[in-house]
Amino acid sequence: MNYLRNHSGIIRAKLEAQAAVAKERASHVQLKLKVKQQRTLTDSIQGQIETLQTERVNLQSDKNTFEESCGKCLPGWTLLKSSCYYFSSRNASNSKKNWPDSRADCIRQGADLLVIANLEEQQLVSNSLPKQSTSSTWWENGFWIGLTDVATEGTWVWVNNVTEVEIMYWRSGQPNHVGLQSGNCAAVFQYADTRRTWYNGNCQDHLYNWICEMESSKT
Repeated sequence: MNYLRNHSGIIRAKLEAQAAVAKERASHVQLKLKVKQQRTLTDSIQGQIETLQTERVNLQSDKNTFEESCGKCLPGWTLLKSSCYYFSSRNASNSKKNWPDSRADCIRQGADLLVIANLEEQQLVSNSLPKQSTSSTWWENGFWIGLTDVATEGTWVWVNNVTEVEIMYWRSGQPNHVGLQSGNCAAVFQYADTRRTWYNGNCQDHLYNWICEMESSKT
């Protein structure tokens, strides 16, 4: 009788121990789940903090740009160094134009089509080109600039009557003299190499965006 009682007590103790172990395991699993959830929440919060910090930096940059350009350029124009630039694609009300009509729009605003004077300006403008595409054909997404060889084939002259002798700014294979993508007026297209962005197009028939330029106000 004592043996049965003792055996029963051992079995009960074993079962209680197993139950306690199972409870501890369940508790441990729940704890690990809570830790994982907390870690996920922490990562999410950290991501939000980083996003907010990035937005803060961008807003500060925009604020600084606005303050620097305030009063120096017309509304909708961008100040780069000492000149103001107008990128037509940033104004949704403007449609693309051919080269003569693009220049007429610049002159109407008291400016002229872009004249690139040196490598610094070339790279500043290239880095500022709006990143957008309206056509799957690359050359239809360009921007007219104030450079043509209309007067003498092969002699490229700016709208300020300065002859361009530098060839390093032309894209590979440009200027092109055959096919649809050819003509006597120059344009620029956003490209990985910010030095080589120029190509040519048909002055009358091709419709592109355009870039106007004027000196900034001294006040």
